Amino acid sequence: MRTALGYIRVSSSEQVEGVSLDVQREKIIAYARIKEYELVDIITDDGYSAKNLNRPGITRILNSARKGEIDAIIVLKLDRIFRNTIDALNTTRLLEKWGIAFHSINENLDTQSALGQFFFTLLAAIGQMERQIISERTVSALQHKRTKGERISGEPPYGYAFDEDGLLVPDQRELELLKMMKKWKAEGSSYRSMAHKLMAIGVKTRRGTDFTHQGIYQILRRDARYSEETVK
Repeated sequence: MRTALGYIRVSSSEQVEGVSLDVQREKIIAYARIKEYELVDIITDDGYSAKNLNRPGITRILNSARKGEIDAIIVLKLDRIFRNTIDALNTTRLLEKWGIAFHSINENLDTQSALGQFFFTLLAAIGQMERQIISERTVSALQHKRTKGERISGEPPYGYAFDEDGLLVPDQRELELLKMMKKWKAEGSSYRSMAHKLMAIGVKTRRGTDFTHQGIYQILRRDARYSEETVK
């Protein structure tokens, strides 16, 4: 019987929003049964973004594929494993070379067929384009407000505060912490480990509470919408 590995993932923000690992797991089990795959395992990356492939679960699943230990990889949805078109195409080319099928349930994709490979490439490219358009619009709008000295509605982004006139001004303490978070993230630290590090050295949030992995994720995601010149 053919064998398969399932892969499931939720980021910190999706955990807050209620995206369930259990739902992904149940659908992969059902899909494998229908397609007559023996499901060897379901590998989980909990609390990781899909911006790149630097995730322990991905490393494990690709090692199994490279060694020929499985026949297929199954995910619920394409964005569970890829957010970058280049990563998606390079990885599926490797899987094809190793003779491993890639299945995405929601998109009804099976890369072992020519049509499945074509739609996989198309969907990966469209998904990345949509995310880039949203990001560009957000950055442009916020940069315009900062240039005009206008107040940004809601809570100020991490690293900034409102002065007495309601204008956005730098908060040096938060900017230093933000640099530290970004450095840890670039080095491969998870959001959970960053929260533990800050707790260990007694650093608190602007509300005086301990940092959580969800909170750090939100801080870095919002910061990514700003130009590189915002934090120096």
